[in-house]
Amino acid sequence: MKRRHILCGLLLLSITFLIIQSYLFLYLYPAITKKENIEAIVKTLQLANIDIFLTDPHILKKVVQPELRTKSSSCSFLCHDEPVTWFGIHGNSIALYKQSSVKQTLEENRFIVREIFQQQTWPQGGAGVVANDDSNVEALGTTLTHILINRERYTVCISVFFSRGQHVFSYLWHHKLPIADLNELPWQLLSSDLQMLHFPGAYDKFEMVKVSLDGVSVLAARYPGSYLHQVSAATFIECNGTRAKQFFRKYPKDKSQNAKEFQQQALEIVKKAKIILDQLAVPFWLSSGTCLGWYRQCDLITYSQDVDLGIRIDDYNPKIMPMFKRGGFLLDHIFGKVSYL
Repeated sequence: MKRRHILCGLLLLSITFLIIQSYLFLYLYPAITKKENIEAIVKTLQLANIDIFLTDPHILKKVVQPELRTKSSSCSFLCHDEPVTWFGIHGNSIALYKQSSVKQTLEENRFIVREIFQQQTWPQGGAGVVANDDSNVEALGTTLTHILINRERYTVCISVFFSRGQHVFSYLWHHKLPIADLNELPWQLLSSDLQMLHFPGAYDKFEMVKVSLDGVSVLAARYPGSYLHQVSAATFIECNGTRAKQFFRKYPKDKSQNAKEFQQQALEIVKKAKIILDQLAVPFWLSSGTCLGWYRQCDLITYSQDVDLGIRIDDYNPKIMPMFKRGGFLLDHIFGKVSYL
């Protein structure tokens, strides 16, 4: 009997101790909201003079479509059901990040910070495309591509957006998250279906402005609708530099004046066509011989003397031909009719 009384007393003591511990934990460490997590992370980077910008499609959709906003006076934008919130920084901010105490500050505030480094497959700040060329990859080493920040059940993923290309063909590019390491990533990422998790992405450069969402000041695209339109078609497929080198070893590159002039003219055609089709919100792709040149040799087939582009019939806009004519193009042939479908 005494033994039973002692055991009951110890059990009650243990339960009382656990209740006190729980109360003290909740008192000292109250539950953190998603908004508080985001605000703490954004402010920490801003204090280090790092321009962090919002890329999360679920939040930006709420900016464009008010009916999607959460019915809350304090958190109508930042609070959503998705497990991960997405932000970006520019590649030229990496040096600032490394020199700062951002990681240390976040960890002192009970955040778990994981930095993802991956092979740098192009000269940083340069325009060259040497992806999948092992000899170049080894020389270029690795670079920071993502920062994963987790506290309690909330995860923020900051992707690094690098500037690639030259002049009018310059664009922003981010690496994919390494699928092979998914078991080591926060579990929230496993349930995210965003393509920026699974594929590299490329975006036209966009102007950014400071916005206030639920009282949190952060940079975002001036025209979020235009950015969201790009997200659905942002999957980036790199041309194969190794295959291109093998091709040019067998078939030396045409370096004649005619070939150089055609390349310049073809790039000008693609540039003008892109501007026109973007104005009409008509997605397009490289087709036929132009696509073959990109796939086989990372270049234009100079003897083809034309540029091939394709669009879906569902995206056809009757303004296409008038706009191309105003852009200096001449109509040569029309094959088929829209009414055939």
